[in-house]
Amino acid sequence: MAKTAVITTRIEPELKKDVNAIFKKLGLSATEAVTLFYKMVKKKNGLPFESEVPNKETQSKPAEDDSWLGCLEDCTEIHGDIVSPVMDENQWEALAE
Repeated sequence: MAKTAVITTRIEPELKKDVNAIFKKLGLSATEAVTLFYKMVKKKNGLPFESEVPNKETQSKPAEDDSWLGCLEDCTEIHGDIVSPVMDENQWEALAE
């Protein structure tokens, strides 16, 4: 199928720069990453990760870790297509600053 649909969105410039650098290290373009996300949403019929509706308790607590890896910190099981890291996250080149 030809790619003809366009998505326009606004994002913080620094976030875009940082994430595009990670995509580059992973061999992905932003378009490929968004397409991958959309395909996973379609496959899962929802978000490809756990999410919860905010409540009083979760809204009042500050985020403990703003990094995307923080949400996988305690993960030790296979959940769908996401697998726990097989090496220490400090060794990941994609996360080096």
